[in-house]
This record gives sequence, C-alpha cells and structure tokens, in this order.
Amino acid sequence: MTSPLIVQFSPRFLPLLGGPEIDISTIITKLNNYRYSIVANSLTGIARYEILAANCDVWRVAPDDPFLSSQNGRAPWKLRVLYGSIAEIQRQRAKIHLIRMLKPDLVHVRDIDGWNLLRIDNLLRTRFFEKWARQFASFKSLGCRLLLTKHYSFPPERSPPNYLSLENYLLGQFDFVQCVDRHIFAETQSKLSHTGAQVWFTPVYVDTELFRPQPWRDSKNLVVGYVGRHDSDKGTSLFATLANQSMERIDFEVALSGSKREINDFKALLSVNGKKNTTIHENVAHDLLPKFFQNVDVLLNPVETEGISRATLEAMASGRPVIMTRLGDRRPVEDGRTGFLVESNPESISQLLKDLLEDRDNLVDLGRRAREIVQKTYGASTSMARQQAVYETVLRSGGG
Repeated sequence: MTSPLIVQFSPRFLPLLGGPEIDISTIITKLNNYRYSIVANSLTGIARYEILAANCDVWRVAPDDPFLSSQNGRAPWKLRVLYGSIAEIQRQRAKIHLIRMLKPDLVHVRDIDGWNLLRIDNLLRTRFFEKWARQFASFKSLGCRLLLTKHYSFPPERSPPNYLSLENYLLGQFDFVQCVDRHIFAETQSKLSHTGAQVWFTPVYVDTELFRPQPWRDSKNLVVGYVGRHDSDKGTSLFATLANQSMERIDFEVALSGSKREINDFKALLSVNGKKNTTIHENVAHDLLPKFFQNVDVLLNPVETEGISRATLEAMASGRPVIMTRLGDRRPVEDGRTGFLVESNPESISQLLKDLLEDRDNLVDLGRRAREIVQKTYGASTSMARQQAVYETVLRSGGG
C-alpha cells in the first residue's frame, strides 16, 4: 500500500534558514511513514527540483522570487513590490497546477504569498489589489484535505485592515488548523467556534538533545545574540539600532539567515559603530547553532508578531535566557524568571542590557530555569507524536 503523500506548501524553503524550514525538515526525518513534496518559490541560482530524502522531493516554482533572490538588488523598493507581485500571481497559478498534478492526500499550508499586493494597496491608499491577494489564500479548489499551521498572528491594533481581512479569509479556507502559540490558538478557536473546524495547539518544538546547556564564557563584556532572518516583523531594525548605539562593554553576535539580498540589507542598517561591535555569521547550519549560543550571554528576539519562535526555545534549551517584547503570550519566557519582557523600543532594551552587564550571575540562574521548562514541555519527540496525531486525524477525515 502506498504511503500518503503530504504537500508541504511553504513560500520559502532553504533548510538552513530555520523556522518553518526546520519544522518541515524535522517532520520529514521523524515521520518517515509518509511521502512528502515541498512546494516553494524558486530562487535565482537554486535548483528548481531536488530530491531531499528518500521520502521527499522539493519543487521550487518559477518565476524566481525577486524579494529573496539576489538579482536586481538595487531596484527601488516600490518597483520590487510591483514586479514581485506580478511574479507571485504567475507563480501561484503554476503552484496550483503542480499540486493538482501531484494528487496529494493532504496539503499542509505554512504561509502564503500575496502580502506584497496589500503593501501596494497601502502605499496607494486603495483596496484595489486585495481581491487579487485573496487568490493566494484560496485552496478549496484543490479538492483535497487541507491543514493550516498558523505560525503568527497580526495584532489587530497594530495591523492594516487589509492584512487582517486577508488573514481571516485564509483562515476561513480550512477545517483543520494547528497553532504554534497559546494566544494564537485561543484566538483561532474563538474565530472558528461557529464553523465546526478542528483546532490544535501544537507548540514550536526544540531538539533538547542537540541544544543543551553550554559553558559560559569568562568575559568582561555582555554578548547579546540574535538568530533569524532580516525582516521588519523579526525586529532586526530594532536590533541594528541598538548595535549602532555602541554601548560600552556590550557586543552583538548575529546568526543571520536568508538570501544574499536580505543579509546585505541588514548590513546596510549598521553604522560604523554598529559594524565594529557586531559579528555576523551568515546562514549557520542548524546543527552548529549550539556552538553559537555558547558565545552569547542572552538572546534578544524582538519579534513584532505574537508567538515566541524556535530561536527562543533553542536558546532556552541551551541555558540562555531570552529578551522579548511585550506582545501577546510569550510563554515560556517569563519576565525575571526564565527571561525578560520589555517594551518595543531601543531605550527600554538598552537600559535592560546595561543592568544585565552589572548582574551577569543572575543570567545563569535564569538560564537554568529556562532549560528546565523547555525540556519538560517543548521536546521534539512529544511534538512529533502530536504532529502525527494531527496528520492521521486529517487523513481519516472526509475532507477534499
């Protein structure tokens, strides 16, 4: 009997980049009783098709994503948004055609393109492109079982109305939804309570065997780390602002993932002072991140969306406390117990860093408690069993 085929629908897929990529890669490795096809955006210089494992292949669909590819890097941002949005429309049609050809048993959607069309509307102060953007959130026509993972949620008080509208439209396409954050889970349950949709809380997980407590460096300086992509939602602009302040005895270590364009865009935010006290490591392999955490005293993860992200859990599993902004439910980061919660501005964070410089012994205690809570609740083996239960429920359903 042929194993079920699950399409992992993710606009971007480069295994080094973390987030959904690590999630997908772990599922492929741990839940190898299924077959997988990953459908993602094509990038300049990256193979359009590759066999990732015995049970998985990757289809990177043209045209190339101009936001992630290195070509035309000097084009004005507004033109990139326009050209990129046209490419997204062409690519989405090709993706739908490909998925129909693959005839999967289940399509697992991680995210969509289309947000850039909303940016155009917001620049022009219209809602003209919103109806086009909805094409990227339309999956019912595929005629197969559908599962959505919500990795983030747009805060209503801080998000443009068209973003909220598209997010709700996307959500309405699915009878099965899993959420990686408690707050997102509660919010999604409330929104879908009248629909009969099934919603699960499947928290982000971490390999607590790979990410283990690391010895602390004997240094007079406080080393502040960042792991992730350069993106406004990730708070990297705020991180660069802090680095540019050139605070005495505070250094910054950045494990930056992404395309060459994204990495260069981040470097351009650093002033002369920022470049002096910031060390950038590009596209660090996931299994080398534990060594990165050994070199930092605290991780700064100033994401501007709700949730915690995998980098937070990996740092905590490595015995390093994490600084996050006060937005939604940041558990297991608890202020003063396993990490720190601050306001989303340079002044609040820089003051905290200066205080930590004078009280570094406290970081060891926070790191120990951080490890304990992550090991208990967020281990990969428990999470994979949870994920398999979700897949089996969806596959047994009459969806499609």
